[in-house]
Amino acid sequence: MSNAGDFHDKQLEMELIGNLLNDNASFLEICDSLRPDDFYNPDMAKSYQAYSELYQKEKQIDLTYLVRQSGVNASILVECIDVGFLAANIQWRARQIKNHSQRRKMARSLLKLQQQVGSMEPLEFAHKLSEIASDIALTGNRARVYSTLELSEIVERSQHERATEPGHIKGIKTGLHYLDKTLRGLQPKSLTLIAAATGFGKTTLALNLFANIAKQGQKILFISNENDVQMNLDRLSGIAGSRPLKEITSGFNPENVVNEFQQAFDSKCMFLSDNAPRTIDEVCGLIRKYTIQHGVEVVIYDYIGETALAETGEANRMESEEQRLARWTAQLLQTARAQDVHLILVAQLNRQGNAGGKPTKTELAGCFRMAQKAHSMLLFWQDTNGQDVLTVEKNRTGQAGVNIAVTFNRSSQKIWDTGLYDTKAKQVLTKQGTIPAKYDGRAAAAGDTPEPEPIDIQEDFPF
Repeated sequence: MSNAGDFHDKQLEMELIGNLLNDNASFLEICDSLRPDDFYNPDMAKSYQAYSELYQKEKQIDLTYLVRQSGVNASILVECIDVGFLAANIQWRARQIKNHSQRRKMARSLLKLQQQVGSMEPLEFAHKLSEIASDIALTGNRARVYSTLELSEIVERSQHERATEPGHIKGIKTGLHYLDKTLRGLQPKSLTLIAAATGFGKTTLALNLFANIAKQGQKILFISNENDVQMNLDRLSGIAGSRPLKEITSGFNPENVVNEFQQAFDSKCMFLSDNAPRTIDEVCGLIRKYTIQHGVEVVIYDYIGETALAETGEANRMESEEQRLARWTAQLLQTARAQDVHLILVAQLNRQGNAGGKPTKTELAGCFRMAQKAHSMLLFWQDTNGQDVLTVEKNRTGQAGVNIAVTFNRSSQKIWDTGLYDTKAKQVLTKQGTIPAKYDGRAAAAGDTPEPEPIDIQEDFPF
């Protein structure tokens, strides 16, 4: 294993300090990304620290200033100026110094981990490796702070895009057109909470979103706590080919099932876990691993209520189940933000079965504590006349309280949206007009109701 000291370039560090002394304005190009502790040479680290402090006051810094502030020998800084005259592209040098710094940090972390191997379980070792990789990735992509001028440019650019492309969906599309129109797509570093009653179809909805997103070519990870891989694959096959599950599980027309699945999905985009019990740390470790190694953009976790308690410590906490779920949600969101992904979290309402009608506050009690951290909250429920509804209960990017009528073909497990739902008149509103609320009920389940033409998501519709 390489030593931490193997990763440095003395000449490169001197050139960068020389660049700064020769051109003070160049500091603005690197100050957001480079820190004094990224330097290996102590004199260069002291010089950069002093330069950063002086720049806040003086803006123009010469050799005399820097020698007095840093305590570094003047002859060393004169040498930096000499080599700095020959060097160009200070941003490239800053990136190389940062890369060396990260490699040193990684080497130190791995050496420390190697010393602990004898006292660790294999799974614990794997999690520690994942944490090291995640930490390295994050420190290399530290968020910058924008100036007033830069913020003004961002506003101008975003407004221009909105004016030229009204209704444009900037985030990842879910494949449910009215939902995309309402949420403006799934944004990175955020969380969508899906809540439904026991046995109503929350996993099926999550699998439909999984299928829709994978078909678009976005890389997505599905972490399952309930169904095994085979059961989820059967449902995905039904969704892909609009084929009844009974045909798939009985082995009827197997070649067609295989072809429909392979044509629908790009194998490079989908990652599906088994249903082994996992602690919240293990779930976060999976998210880190697949975002770092495979570039996953969306993660679906089905579902948080089946998360296992840690063997020590967590089970002894003096907290209610609702408090624990809220704490887990905060930890998952923190991981999603760190890894720059969108997390879809599936949760269960506080009731058994489907009593009919929109969930009440009592039934939402536990979910509301989780929803405090969420970017959006979706309720999946059924009206008293049999209409399946997806309600956008919370939405930080637009209007909340939007009821979307969906067709749930329970034979094939396929779900699609058909329009907005008027809960008072019990009617489905589409761009073609009004249709009966029972549009998706028994007829759709029996396969008698065709899937509607795709809705133009660029076209505005009333809320």
